[in-house]
Amino acid sequence: MLVLVATAISLIFPRAGLWASPYPIYFLMAIMFFNFLEINLDRLKTDLKNFKKKLAILAITHLVSPVIILLLKQYFSEEVFLGLIIVTVISVGMATVFLSNLFGGISEKALVITLISNLLAPVLVPFLVFIFAKTSIKIDFLDMGQTILKLVLIPAALARLVYMTKLKEPLKKSGTSISVILLFFIILGIVSPVRESIMENVSLSIVLLGIISVLVVINFILGYLLGTGRARKITYAITASYKNTTMASVVAYSLFGPLVALPAIIYTVVINLLLIPLQLLVVKK
Repeated sequence: MLVLVATAISLIFPRAGLWASPYPIYFLMAIMFFNFLEINLDRLKTDLKNFKKKLAILAITHLVSPVIILLLKQYFSEEVFLGLIIVTVISVGMATVFLSNLFGGISEKALVITLISNLLAPVLVPFLVFIFAKTSIKIDFLDMGQTILKLVLIPAALARLVYMTKLKEPLKKSGTSISVILLFFIILGIVSPVRESIMENVSLSIVLLGIISVLVVINFILGYLLGTGRARKITYAITASYKNTTMASVVAYSLFGPLVALPAIIYTVVINLLLIPLQLLVVKK
């Protein structure tokens, strides 16, 4: 309900959500803090050593969708094709750690996959964009380092400090509820500013909505099939399909303009809306 309401407000009354546009990274930092209170460090160390499944998930994340888009290249303009390639090869979104925990997955596995994907992004994403779209782009190592510092290292350090105090249990109990509310504000802050781009290209946006929905579902199913056991299946499905659309939007818009950024904008809407059927499918009462 919160996801649906946040998306509706962003698209119908964008001014009501524009106030949140500077703050999604801080909301996500808070969500990551609550997640680190739940993460088991011993299990995290074990996951760091086991790379087979994680490499398979990274292959699904970075390669399956762009290959499909390449096969359909003749149906897109050059700008839309480039935008689709950028968003489909982009790294895993940091919110997968929280979403995996929320939907009954394994936060530690999601964190390892997300970190590997984002650490490789400054080299891997430009390489894949060049291979698929014959276009050169650049992702700043320093910017990526700052993002990882804000979204992983700082929340992890704060969580370790709190873990040694009496605040640990009360915060763990309220963490999921607070995180879901913060997700509401994240959606407001991300979707509201891009509402105009969607409205200026309504017919194209509808087509992209359908195409990207199919791509996300394909990645989700492949990730789900790769897992063994319900928790792993959910974790791999979410990490294979949930993208760092904020980075994709910034790269596409700053280097090429609004039309190239439109697929990343639509991808943002799709992955947030698909949280609704995902909740109905995988969360047991």
